[in-house]
This record gives sequence, C-alpha cells and structure tokens, in this order.
Amino acid sequence: MTIILTSFTVDKQTVKTDFEIKVEKFINGLKTDFEESPERFLNSKHNDFTLETKTYSTWNKTLTLKDKKTFKNHYGQTVKQRLYMGFHEYETEENCNQVFDTLMKCLGTDCQTVNWGDEKTGLKSTPFIYLKTVKQIVFCKISCEHKNDFWEDIKRLLEEDFKTGKYKIITTDCGGPLIFKTNEN
Repeated sequence: MTIILTSFTVDKQTVKTDFEIKVEKFINGLKTDFEESPERFLNSKHNDFTLETKTYSTWNKTLTLKDKKTFKNHYGQTVKQRLYMGFHEYETEENCNQVFDTLMKCLGTDCQTVNWGDEKTGLKSTPFIYLKTVKQIVFCKISCEHKNDFWEDIKRLLEEDFKTGKYKIITTDCGGPLIFKTNEN
C-alpha cells in the first residue's frame, strides 16, 4: 500500500482597512526624507509597552523613522531626527476608550496619572502627541535632543491626516506643558 501525502498552503488575502491604507500612505509620504530604523525609542516606555503588549488592537504598526539628513540640535550636536510612531486600530469604540484611559493613568517617563484637561505645566516626558479617534490611537514621540521646527510640522501632519470628527489629542514638549484638544461630537 502506498500513501502519498501532499501539502498545500492557501494564501489568505486580507483586505486592508481604510486606516491601514491611510497609515501606509502617510509613512510613504515621509520616506522621501526618512528611512525605517530598527532603533527603538525607550523614553515614555510605559505608554509604548502598554500599547504594544497589553492592548488588543485589531491592527497596529509601530516603527522608528530616521531622517536621512543631519541637523545641529540646540546642544550643538549633529544628529539625525528620529520619529517613534505607532498606529493602533481597535474593534470597538469602547476598546479604544479603555486603552486611552489606561494611557492616561501612566503618562510620561515617570508614569504620572493625568486626568483629561489637567493643566499640568510640568510632566517628566519627551515631546509626544497622542491622537485618539473613535477606534484608533496614533502617536509620535521624539527625544528632547531632536526637537526642532519639524516637530511642529509632524504634529500638524498627523492631525491633518488622522483627526476625524470625534477626537482627543494630547501633546507636550520636553517637560510640559500638556496641551489638550478635543471634539466629542
């Protein structure tokens, strides 16, 4: 008796969501000046760890983009701009709200609890932006040594590309202050 075993695989084609397509387009738009880097940004690690390992997003992408050119920072050092970015999509608005609430309980490099709208003038943190929509959370962070005029540009670009009708945005620069923007309608 001869038994012939065959093996085959089926390619499961997945359809990209509108959010995935938007993220891909956004990142590709930056690749003229930036390249993907394996380096990880460790400041504010509590937030990153929470988003990457303790939440159950339906889709996510986290990456570091490093500028192809150098600039002199405010310490006189020649550095390449690095953007640490994350894009997370959740199945429901409730899931997304829970994750955002968790982030607010541990914000900055020393894991401070922040209530929405708290006027904290000081927060031990590097510059960041967290943008929450109904089912997505987008963030970008840089180190204080890499803060330059482009930081304002990237925050504006993220808001233009990812802000929807209903959103919450929290930003800070090196050490604060926290700035809150919202449209709950």
